[in-house]
Amino acid sequence: MTKLKSFINPSREIDNRITLILYRIIDHEQGTLGYLSCKTGELICYTLELPDLNNLANISRIPAGHYDVDYLKRSWSGKYHNTYHVRKVPGRSGILFHKGNWAKNSRGCILTGLRPSKLCGMMSVSDSAAALNQLRNWIGKRGFKLEIRDCAEST
Repeated sequence: MTKLKSFINPSREIDNRITLILYRIIDHEQGTLGYLSCKTGELICYTLELPDLNNLANISRIPAGHYDVDYLKRSWSGKYHNTYHVRKVPGRSGILFHKGNWAKNSRGCILTGLRPSKLCGMMSVSDSAAALNQLRNWIGKRGFKLEIRDCAEST
């Protein structure tokens, strides 16, 4: 019996990570509101980021584009646990998904929420910890691909 020659290159890893899409829907000086969904359109959670200030570190959201995201048991600082790290952001490092209500709770990271809201007169997301748990339950302890799309209306 002869073996069939494999047409699969064994050195090439098959990437079977799921792709999530972050749609930015409102761009405001207080922040950028969006929502995270899977390719079928199922809503996972809302997101809040800093406003667009040309990708300046610590004061701006990251650029739209395609990113790899890794699961982190613990962030480098130790502040965040069971979170996700957005990799290879041009000119940036340490971009995470984490909880927070206002864009000012971020230094360029992506905050999660169950719904958009207004707290103390400021654009915000509510139930942030619950939304992060919802993302964890949805994706698990694995990485994923992230596509960020700017669809925002400026206000």
